[in-house]
Amino acid sequence: MMTFDRVLPELIRVCQEDAGSRDLIARYCIVRDVRGRVRLVVEGKRDSTVALDGLQATLCTTLGDYFVGPILSAASGGEVQRLANQLLSLAEGKWPSGWPRSYRNVLGGGDTPIEAGGRWTGIERTIGKEAWLTTTPPKPPWPLVKGKTPPIVTFHSFKGGVGRTTLVAAYAIWLASRTPPRRVAVVDLDLEAPGIGLLLGVTTERGVLDMLVDHIATGHIDLDGASAPAQIEGDVGQNISVFPSGNVDDAYVQKLARLDFSSTEPGKKNPVGEALEAMLGKIKPDFDAILLDSRAGLHDLAGMSLHGLAHVDVLVFRGTEQNFTGLGQTLRTLGSREVMQLVLVETLLPADEELFKSRRQRTRERVYGLLCEHVYTDDEPPQISDLGEPHDVVPVHRRDWLDGLDSLSDHIAAVLSENDLTEVARRIDEECALDAVDADADAGDDKDDE
Repeated sequence: MMTFDRVLPELIRVCQEDAGSRDLIARYCIVRDVRGRVRLVVEGKRDSTVALDGLQATLCTTLGDYFVGPILSAASGGEVQRLANQLLSLAEGKWPSGWPRSYRNVLGGGDTPIEAGGRWTGIERTIGKEAWLTTTPPKPPWPLVKGKTPPIVTFHSFKGGVGRTTLVAAYAIWLASRTPPRRVAVVDLDLEAPGIGLLLGVTTERGVLDMLVDHIATGHIDLDGASAPAQIEGDVGQNISVFPSGNVDDAYVQKLARLDFSSTEPGKKNPVGEALEAMLGKIKPDFDAILLDSRAGLHDLAGMSLHGLAHVDVLVFRGTEQNFTGLGQTLRTLGSREVMQLVLVETLLPADEELFKSRRQRTRERVYGLLCEHVYTDDEPPQISDLGEPHDVVPVHRRDWLDGLDSLSDHIAAVLSENDLTEVARRIDEECALDAVDADADAGDDKDDE
C-alpha cells in the first residue's frame, strides 16, 4: 500500500526510469496539495513532442489515489498550457524542505541524486506550518538599524516548562532598568497557553488575539485597550507595555478557531501573518525593543514569529533528549533560511558544581554538532572553544525562588542580581546591537560634558 512518505520518492523514480519520456522532458514540477496528493507538470525540451500516456498510467498504478491526473504539459495548448506555465513559473528554482533529493533504483544499487531546484522543482501546498517548511530567507517587518528601529526578539522553546516566559519577563525588566531606560513591548503569542500577562501583573480588556481576529475580518488594527504597563515595583513597570493574549472568557476559543494559517497561493502571507505584521507596525513607533513570547513546539505562530518576524531568535531548552531533538528541528529550519542571529539558553541546570560542569560540556558538544549540521555551513566554521558563538550556550541554574512563581512584581532586585539572567540579557543585547546603542549614548553624554 502506498504511504505519504513513499509518494515523492516513487514518483521521482517512475519518471526517471520511464524511457519513453525521460530524455524528452526538460523540467518536472511536482505540486503536492493540502491532502498530500500529488500532481505532475512537465515542460518538454525544445522541438520535442512528449507522449505522456504511458508515464501517466504507471504513476496511477504505482501511486494509486495519491496521484491526481492528468499530467499537465506546457505544450498542451489552451487553458491547460496556461495553468502548466503558471505552475512552472511559481516553482522555478524551488524544492521544498524535506523533499527527497535522490531516488533508489528498484534493481538495486546506491541512490541516484536528482537536480533539485533545477530540472526538478516543486510546490508544497499546506493548511499550516508553512513557516516551518519554507526555505525562503526571513524578512522581518523592518530592517534592524542601530538606534533607529526596535529589534524584534522571539523567545522559543520546543518543549514547555523550561522557563521561557520567565526569561522574556526578566529581559524586559533588564532593558527597562538600563540607563537610559528602554521602552519595551512584551507581546504574548502563546495564545493557547497564555502567561506573560499574569507574570507581569497585567490584565486587559482586549489582547493580541482580539487584534488578530479584527484584522483578519476587517483589515484594521486597533491597539486601544490591548496593552497596559507592567505592574512591578518602582518606575521600571512604566517602561514595559504588556500586550497579553486577551481575556480568556467564553468567546476566547471561538476567536482561536478563526485563526487561518493557510495562504491562498504560494508566496503569499497567510491572514495571521499579515495581521501580525500590521500589529507590529502599529506598535513599532513607541518602543525601543519588542519581545515576542512564542508558542512552544512546531506551532504555526511559533514558526512565523521565530522564522519570519524576528531579528534575533532566543532558543530556550533543557538538556534532555526530547529538547535536543526539538532543537535540531528548529536549527534545521533556521539553517535552511541562513539565519545566524541566535542566542541559545539551557535552563534548570543543577546547583552542584561537578554535575553542572558535566552537563554543560555535554550540551556544548551536542549543540555544536547540531549547528555544524544545520547552521555552520561555511568551509571554516567556528571552533567549539570559541566564545560568543551560538554554540556557546548560556547556562541558567535552577533557582528555588523562581519555582512556582506567579508574578515577578516584587522580585526586581532578585532578577537584576542573578548573574545567569544578566548574562542572557547581555548576549541578546549584543545580537540586537543594543550594547552599541548604549556606547553611542555614553559617547554623546561625554561629548556634551566637554
